Amino acid sequence: MQKWIWAFLILVLVLKECDGWQADLGKMVRKWKVAGGEEAIGECIPDDGDQCTIQGNWSSTLCDYVKCNDDNCEGGGYLLWTRYVECASTPAIRIVLIVAGVLYMLLLFIMVSSAADDFFSPSISSIVAHLRISESVAGVTFMAFGNGAPDVFGAIASVLSSPTPKADLALGELFGAGLFVTTMVLAVTIFSKPFKAEVFSSIRDIAFYLVALAFLALCFIFYDHVEIWMPITFLGVYLIYVCTVILSQILHNRHKKERKETEIVKPIDVISVISLDDDEDIYISHGHHILHAHEVEKIEAAIEEAEILKTWSIGGVFEDLFEHLKPWPNEDDWKEMNVFQKAICSVNIIPTFFFKITIPHNEQPWSKPISLLHCLICPVFLLFCIQVCSISPFPNSPGLWLYGLILSVLLLALVSFFTELQKEPEFYKGIASYAGFLMSIAWIYLISSEVVNVVTMLGVVSRVSHEVLGLTILAWSNSIGDLIADVSVAKQGYPRMAMAAAIGGQLFNLLIGFGLPFTIAKIQGKSISMIINPTYRLLMLFLGISLVFTLIAMFAQKFFLRRPHSYCLVFIYIAFFVFIGLSLDCLLVWN
Repeated sequence: MQKWIWAFLILVLVLKECDGWQADLGKMVRKWKVAGGEEAIGECIPDDGDQCTIQGNWSSTLCDYVKCNDDNCEGGGYLLWTRYVECASTPAIRIVLIVAGVLYMLLLFIMVSSAADDFFSPSISSIVAHLRISESVAGVTFMAFGNGAPDVFGAIASVLSSPTPKADLALGELFGAGLFVTTMVLAVTIFSKPFKAEVFSSIRDIAFYLVALAFLALCFIFYDHVEIWMPITFLGVYLIYVCTVILSQILHNRHKKERKETEIVKPIDVISVISLDDDEDIYISHGHHILHAHEVEKIEAAIEEAEILKTWSIGGVFEDLFEHLKPWPNEDDWKEMNVFQKAICSVNIIPTFFFKITIPHNEQPWSKPISLLHCLICPVFLLFCIQVCSISPFPNSPGLWLYGLILSVLLLALVSFFTELQKEPEFYKGIASYAGFLMSIAWIYLISSEVVNVVTMLGVVSRVSHEVLGLTILAWSNSIGDLIADVSVAKQGYPRMAMAAAIGGQLFNLLIGFGLPFTIAKIQGKSISMIINPTYRLLMLFLGISLVFTLIAMFAQKFFLRRPHSYCLVFIYIAFFVFIGLSLDCLLVWN
């Protein structure tokens, strides 16, 4: 299905390039200083808006426009895809660059999934075990963060990676992913295995989701820009949600303890303890695995030990580096993969190598050469990922990259003198977990910024709005992992957990995805417009319809979700796109 979607998108873009747009260049929303009474491009005056409002056919004038409005026309990453495309010397090169951008974006989607699944989630699991956080709290904080990392950091990159926030892209992705998961993903989960839903946790998650959605709708109605109290309120709602989960867990444990004291202990029903608030040790990670918090340390202890380097020798060091940095799976894992998984793994070989040399991995055995390599690379690379290498912290001082190098030298000295070659340091696992957590965040932010760059270019070329791109390309790409994970978990006998991940996960993404980046942006003094257009109205309307329908249908079915429920959810999602099409064609007009 994904292949056909991307093929269709490329075909549309190519056809538009070949046919050309016949709009008048004079309609460009652009101001230029002219000299000597002649129309000559001189010093540019950037647009006041927050969109790259290019109109007209391919021309060098568009190239000048993009160069002058890079804040609006680029996403904030390092590769300036809009400039490359609009400044191409020939239409053929322009088409090649568009296709290359789409392929590059597909690679970025694979990379962000790998960074979240293989490095970010294991670090979070180890941190949860190290801090001895209760599973109920971990499920709605650390593990929810691990599950929603691509969505949350996509929103953060959209808002913060460039001077002009791409708020439409962020909100479109958050709303679009929420609608897709609460309709299509939940529908496939119910269809694959009808089940009895958990009463309290399902009602709680849907109620909080509806409150957040209603609050944001009111903000759109009464305000045309984001005020700082709006995202802060979302963060407050999230804290109330976490407190509700903790309180329900305490009451549940107290009730269970009283019941054990007065009744004979009955055999445990596995299906009755798999929800996030009812289960004591099971939750889902973004890596499509069911994790048991109390077994994390056992899993780490059971990791296959590689041969520890005994003495310093050139051959031994290279062999140790090869053993720890090899980016391909072992022979047994490769044989168990299907064709699609092998293709993804092959494409991901080079990115995995760079992940391993820049992200400490707590699940790998101790290696002093690898630790020294991480000490050398990680500080400067962290600054590179968040794009602050050239920033001077003090007047007339060098950039932060120099301070990063100094930190690297200090870390190298500490590891060199205070660790042994053959013995793992006492706090190695803990330090590797926190360092891996930090570097994984840096990588995901870097990749998300590049994704925003490519998506912005596709929007400029196709003249499609940011919110439409967010609710389609970004929402679908970031939700494919949720679809695979939830269906896999449901087939393993945990459908209630899949439902909790589908609704609770998207609730976390909306509360944190809107609350965190918009709060930071307002603290930075950025102005963020908040104009409700037909696309936002339809998104919030149908997202609310899907949640209310699921809530009512649960009561009507006595909380046993059946296949007709899934058919209705699919119908809601299809109806949404029908209305979107009518709205974009001006056949549906809002008064």
